[in-house]
Amino acid sequence: MSSTSTHPDLDRVAVDRAVRGENVPLTAAERVRAAQILVTEHGATLKATAALLHASRHTVAGWRDAGWVSGARPDPRPRTVRPPAVCGTLRMYKIHRRRGEDCPRCRAANTAASRRYRATGSTVHRPAEGG
Repeated sequence: MSSTSTHPDLDRVAVDRAVRGENVPLTAAERVRAAQILVTEHGATLKATAALLHASRHTVAGWRDAGWVSGARPDPRPRTVRPPAVCGTLRMYKIHRRRGEDCPRCRAANTAASRRYRATGSTVHRPAEGG
């Protein structure tokens, strides 16, 4: 059987028992190894593997995508960089308030946003649609 492992912290017997379908307690690394054996060597589907190891199909897919490494996550989505705040906007008004500053343009923007919120339920300005 494929119980050879390069990880000394894995209980190979427990992994083999889990691969055979027995309900045994496994560590995170052992679950990943069992999933790897089931998917790559036995040709099991992600759904069947997940059900056998009490994990979600997405978890097993994540292990596979990360190269069958326990705790590894696939590359996260790139963060979008928010443009700098400019005076005369609600966002900058909040920054000024946090800093204890007074800016008449931003105060006017906050007043306009408050008025818009009371009238429409949103602080976002959307031009009226029309022909």
